[in-house]
Amino acid sequence: MRGPDFSGKYHRLSEFSRGAPQRVARPLCVLFPSLQSQGKIDTSLSSREQPVFDAISIPFGTKMLFNTIKLKPGVSMDDVELALGEMCNVVKNTYGGDKGGFLAGQVFTFSGFVSDKGSLNASRGADDHIAIVTYWRSFEEHEKSHADEIFNAKFAVLAEMCTDSKELGYEMLWQGEAES
Repeated sequence: MRGPDFSGKYHRLSEFSRGAPQRVARPLCVLFPSLQSQGKIDTSLSSREQPVFDAISIPFGTKMLFNTIKLKPGVSMDDVELALGEMCNVVKNTYGGDKGGFLAGQVFTFSGFVSDKGSLNASRGADDHIAIVTYWRSFEEHEKSHADEIFNAKFAVLAEMCTDSKELGYEMLWQGEAES
């Protein structure tokens, strides 16, 4: 099974008409605005592509994998965004829903903020890193995705820019939203 080809194909991050946002399908590989500023944007869209900036819904009982990826010194988010986006797209398109148990995902970059009130440890420093949060029906389905040859090729490209990666699995105990 071949993965999606993203060579030179990037899509608009968002579109606005008369001041109101439109729901525009975008592939997961366009996670980062700098692709737009580099001129790597193509306005063609396919029906397989899903929005990447919409809210996600996580069913109770979902398994969450939290992966922290420490960047090598001198490596920036701009350097890793394409590799990260392509890797995420392989997961979404190959293992999404009934195809393999992937439910949703989120990618975060460390902002530099360390909470004084929420941190028990005396150390307040942290290296530049990315957090990849994915939600799965089971840990077994997640592990199958990592056995995928195409995923491993994409992950290897990302790994070249990193010093460490640690992926921990969590079982959901509680979830809730603020009351209106």
